[in-house]
Amino acid sequence: MFNELPGKTVKIFLNCTQWNEYAVSGVVTKFDDYWLYLKTKKTDERIAIAEIKRISIQR
Repeated sequence: MFNELPGKTVKIFLNCTQWNEYAVSGVVTKFDDYWLYLKTKKTDERIAIAEIKRISIQR
């Protein structure tokens, strides 16, 4: 699944509940067994794959 993400713009939702969502958007640069690396407008993010609840691929 993650093999298709590098180079794509995504919105990643973390710790989603019905009432509260936290999301970060950016371009996936790479991934490994534990981390997804995301380039945002301001910084580079390293996101733990175990914390990802949903991924939306942007167009």
